[in-house]
Amino acid sequence: MEDQVTSSRAQAEQPGAKTISATPQEESRVAATGTSPDTGPEHRQAYGTAKTENLRDSGLWRVLLPGFIIICCLIVIAVPMVILIALLYGAITSTGSADVVATHHQLIWLWVVMIILSLGLAALVIRYYIATFFSEAGSYSRA
Repeated sequence: MEDQVTSSRAQAEQPGAKTISATPQEESRVAATGTSPDTGPEHRQAYGTAKTENLRDSGLWRVLLPGFIIICCLIVIAVPMVILIALLYGAITSTGSADVVATHHQLIWLWVVMIILSLGLAALVIRYYIATFFSEAGSYSRA
């Protein structure tokens, strides 16, 4: 093949060389296939298993992943709230000796502050989850 290419280049470089114009059929073949009539078809080889792999998905992950993220967000809010609200309720309705009741009533502010901090931290975590999993979300909105 290199000999043909060199000889056609040599003819093109010679000033008195006769040039051969392509027929309309050859020009349409060159435009359609991208190969010239001189070079022939290009060798192609497939790597991997792309021909045998089924690349279509069921789309189920578009429902399961956001559902899982929403459940995680609810857990991030619920677990600390259950614990802290139980502690707050115990501090408000404490029974027993006067010393124990006074100590528990002094801790009410602590449980309220802990609830506020826990909700703030949960809001940051949930915001991160939503920004990460729902912002590229052209694909998550389609079901």
